[in-house]
This record gives sequence, C-alpha cells and structure tokens, in this order.
Amino acid sequence: MTSWMRHGAWVLAALATTATAATTADEVREWPANTPIEAEFHLWPAQGKTGRDTPAWDNYRPQVHTGVGGDVTCAMKFPGEKIEPGSTQRATLRCLDPLKVRVKQPQIRVTEGGRVVGDGRLLLN
Repeated sequence: MTSWMRHGAWVLAALATTATAATTADEVREWPANTPIEAEFHLWPAQGKTGRDTPAWDNYRPQVHTGVGGDVTCAMKFPGEKIEPGSTQRATLRCLDPLKVRVKQPQIRVTEGGRVVGDGRLLLN
C-alpha cells in the first residue's frame, strides 16, 4: 500500500467519524400525538410581558416549542393538580400533534397566546 493510499484511508476514517459525531449531536427524537411525555416545567411569575399571575391547573394546554419544528399544543398534567407561578414541577405532556426534540437539547419554551409563561426540559429515558 502506498503512502497516499494510507493517507487517503486515514482521511476517509476521520470523515466517517466526524459525520457520525455530527449525526449523533443532531439526533432528533419524536413522540407521536397523544403519547405521554415526562417533563420538568417551571411556570414563571408575571413580570412585564412574560409569566403568569395565576396557577396553571391540570389539563393546562399551552403551546410547547422545542426548537425543532413549530409550536405544538400540549395538555399538561401535574402531580399536585396545579403549579403555582415561580415553582417547578414534573408534568406529563400529551400533545395534539407529534413533538420533536433534539436529544442533546431537550429544553422547552412554553407560551400561551404568544406570551412566554415558562420553560423546562423533557425527561428523556
């Protein structure tokens, strides 16, 4: 094997490794509509044009944005039946449409009527 062949094989191996790493970093996970998705959710207290003055109760239906695709309306279920502004709780989401998220960035932004009211992260298993 000539030196240029060895060098070419090395370059190909390096490119294959880089492509695999890029694919893994950008891996997207998708849940079908109406599938339970576990999340940690923080409801922001009202401050200017963000947050809420009142608690969110079971079956709260905000829009969830993950950075992949558009906003998706999801029903949220809370263990304690509600979440107060300024607190963080686990929640189970059931979305009306499929929800996608980047595996390495499972953060969510939660809005209602265009107003950002909270954030959180999906709990990936």
